Amino acid sequence: LWQNRQKLKIKSNLPGHLYISIRNRALNRLIDKEKQQKEQNFEAKHVFVFEQSPEDHFINKEEAQKVENILQLIPPRSRQIFIMHRYDGLKYKEIAKILNISVNTVENHIVKAIQILRDYYRNRKK
Repeated sequence: LWQNRQKLKIKSNLPGHLYISIRNRALNRLIDKEKQQKEQNFEAKHVFVFEQSPEDHFINKEEAQKVENILQLIPPRSRQIFIMHRYDGLKYKEIAKILNISVNTVENHIVKAIQILRDYYRNRKK
């Protein structure tokens, strides 16, 4: 604030401006910290995969193939959005921005994908 005092033109109250600036900076740091933790968790998962026995690796590969086959039941656009949300961890708003669609459209695709998966599992149990 002091370094940019010549450029700043604060028309509202200074304490309020300082409070909002500090709050935003703190939130940004929390977001950065959360991103770092997600990256570390992602790296840890990959390290764990390499420490598995050959039998475990074969079973995981088999399970991954089953999941892939089930996901193929979902229409392509819904599948893409479902994967972005569930596997990549993106929020509806982020997906909407990336794909240039509305948040409601993202939500509708997710609901559609989940319904297809539920129907698949219900029919499988019968």
